[in-house]
Amino acid sequence: MPFPSFLIFLFATFFTFSAFGWSLYELPLRIGQTSPNGLFEFELNVEPKLSMSVENDHGDLSVNDYEPKMMLWTEREKSQLRPCLENRQLLFVSPSHQCQTNRSLVLRELARGAERTMPDLIQFNGRHKWLNAVNGQSPGPTLVVKDGSEVLIRIKNRLLLQSLTIHFHGQTMDNNWFLDGVAPLQQCPIAVRSDFELRFTAHSIGSHFYRGNFPAGHQSDGMVGAFVVLPKDGEQQQMHFQKDYVAMFQDWPLVPSWEQADQLEESSAQFVRGVHGEFDGHPNTKVGIEDGTWAILINSKGWHSREDIRRKPHKLQWTTFRVDEGDKMRFRLIHAGFRHPLVVHIEQHQMEVIATDGNEVEPFRTDALIIYPGERFDVRVTALRHPRWPIHRMVVGLAEQFLAETEEPIYGLANLDYHWHGETADPNWDGGEKVDFLLNRCTARQCVLLGCPFRTENGTFAAFDGRKFKSHSVDELRNNGKLNNYPSGHGNNDDDEAVESHHILLDSDQKTVDGFRFKMPAAVGPFSTRNGAEIAEALRRDNCSHCESKSKRSGARPCECFYHKRFPRGKTIKITFVHNDSLFGGANFGTTNAFRRSLSVHLHGVRFEVLQIALPQMMRNGTVTIPRPGTAPKCVGKECTSAKKERKEKPTKVRKDTVLVPYGGHTVIRFYAENPGWWMAETNQYGRSTTSFAFAIGEDDQMPKAPKKHPSDCNSFDPGTDIYEKF
Repeated sequence: MPFPSFLIFLFATFFTFSAFGWSLYELPLRIGQTSPNGLFEFELNVEPKLSMSVENDHGDLSVNDYEPKMMLWTEREKSQLRPCLENRQLLFVSPSHQCQTNRSLVLRELARGAERTMPDLIQFNGRHKWLNAVNGQSPGPTLVVKDGSEVLIRIKNRLLLQSLTIHFHGQTMDNNWFLDGVAPLQQCPIAVRSDFELRFTAHSIGSHFYRGNFPAGHQSDGMVGAFVVLPKDGEQQQMHFQKDYVAMFQDWPLVPSWEQADQLEESSAQFVRGVHGEFDGHPNTKVGIEDGTWAILINSKGWHSREDIRRKPHKLQWTTFRVDEGDKMRFRLIHAGFRHPLVVHIEQHQMEVIATDGNEVEPFRTDALIIYPGERFDVRVTALRHPRWPIHRMVVGLAEQFLAETEEPIYGLANLDYHWHGETADPNWDGGEKVDFLLNRCTARQCVLLGCPFRTENGTFAAFDGRKFKSHSVDELRNNGKLNNYPSGHGNNDDDEAVESHHILLDSDQKTVDGFRFKMPAAVGPFSTRNGAEIAEALRRDNCSHCESKSKRSGARPCECFYHKRFPRGKTIKITFVHNDSLFGGANFGTTNAFRRSLSVHLHGVRFEVLQIALPQMMRNGTVTIPRPGTAPKCVGKECTSAKKERKEKPTKVRKDTVLVPYGGHTVIRFYAENPGWWMAETNQYGRSTTSFAFAIGEDDQMPKAPKKHPSDCNSFDPGTDIYEKF
């Protein structure tokens, strides 16, 4: 039935309409159009934009607020001659209809009103924050191309003071390592008021994303967006799903990213709450808060108040996916966030993992999924044929709060809207006021949980409130046999090939790799524009040999240097990442630390097999321990080359580009080194970005050089720290 027009009161008529911004429903995936010359061309305009605001035709900024209790949108008073809090009402729901049985109808029409009157608004978390928006959006537009196609990206930096680069997370940039977006190693940053074009071939099929990469804070300030590569028969592939949606997750700090990074570096993030003084005033000791997470966004919408989320979720505006009974849907889950692993589940629906980091796997059914920063999972969800409620929630929360009791949980929600117009099938439905935040159906039956950073003796465990889980690790996923994203010359297919092995020690507490903190080489432009002699001089000047004496000092700060490795081209490389070697020997820690301190490591320029994720064990008392002393791999921090033949294995191991390295455990990966260039291996937890190192594939004379017009004039000057030692 049509919705009564008098329920939603509209007072605004002056806002500029555009094709992006605030909308009721998320749009399903749509492939981009090629230009006449066969290119997929996109223009990305990066500019500052204030969330919860709209700019009208005359450049006048209207600052808006939403009050969930009254379901009221307002505009802040602009005149200095009037009281500050005398806000103008834009949209509201009449009190007599806020208690209507089908509240989804009320919210839907309120959202339609906002869509018409505030189309440019970025809701963000309901607060006002300057974002680095892409084409007026945050996240930026979803870019969809076909495998093997040529892609041309035009980036326009229209920020006020910040240079930037862009990294396409998941694209290997074959033979174009100088376009990977790591400044100043690979390219110069794009200066303010400058434009930059990058052209590459899209080779890695699947769900990926682009993000700001210089400085690291751009990723946390809104400069992100989905990048999806469909198979060449993409239209045929899409026919298997009625809906194909992107769900991008971000955990957001309260303060700007540069400030958050300083607080994490100086261990002062726990004082944020008291400094700002705009919350409840309790000491800041809760999980997540002390690490700076204040809201979880699903695409462009979230909310800052935990109390509102817990008590009034039915009155908040959430990202909404339209579904129809019996639909087969693909959700492309992308963690483009700040720091924390997130847990995802959908009320009354089960998920089936069909791909990770763009690589198809044998379907794996799970009730909940833990996703770490930088990871992507494609899940298949079948819509209910006879739903009892018109709205079901996708629930995203901090993973450490999902299993450990906490007083201040942090959640993001999205609606699966069955688009009913009449009354609900369940007369007792509460209108969406109650949300199954903790997957309470697992109390009655055991649920499957994928992605835990610890194991148990029999693979099962119970949470603090009696919920029962069967835990699985990502390395249990199996490739479905398609090797579209991998070269035919993969070393796994050659029994006679020597395998070069490296054991690398990560320490998230000290933020070191093999005992060194990483820093970029100083006083030299991008390696892609320098000759061999200049690169050799930079490596000589910035190598880590000068750190050995400093590192031996008791209590000394870890030494910073350009820590790097060089892998020979045409070899199979096996890397064992060991996380906190000092823990081996029976150390104990809580499940919260297992989540918070575990790292997700992303390797640029390669895609690798995950051979093993060795997890610490959770004991019956709920603590996590390393049960067998001395089980750390040998040669940690040194290079070990093995010329022995490896047994030929059936290529069923899951393939990824971002992988969990558990706190107190280790992860073994393998890849074929065929993409020459200088690359980065880095953790995706901002604030731990120094847990990184560079690596070269091949010798410098084997690497493609950047075009002559590639910017090269971004030399830096580093006076060093020796002049300060006498003080």
